[in-house]
Amino acid sequence: QETAWIYMSNAKGAYAGDNDYFMNAHDLAKDGHLIDTAARPLFVLAGEFDRTSLSEEDGAAAVPKYVEGAQYRLLKDLGHFAPSDDPELLCEALVPIMDEVLVACAAAESR
Repeated sequence: QETAWIYMSNAKGAYAGDNDYFMNAHDLAKDGHLIDTAARPLFVLAGEFDRTSLSEEDGAAAVPKYVEGAQYRLLKDLGHFAPSDDPELLCEALVPIMDEVLVACAAAESR
């Protein structure tokens, strides 16, 4: 119910626009090289049960193929709506990743 409320509370067309951008408007194969992960570390996360982002061709796991330096992490036992499905498990998964983010940001700042 919380997830449905989040979607319903968006402005009219926001969800459709989000999906259109995700499905059609961006192309990391063409533009991924423009993302400077040395200056802005990029971590891409996907839940193990999120069928929308697990494709090796165009899902979250594919991002490091197109964005040099991007880090991909598969979140075990989580799905697409991890924050509402299991917030405690999501927090457990995020803490070590956030530690990596802090290290990466500190390294970027020292350059």
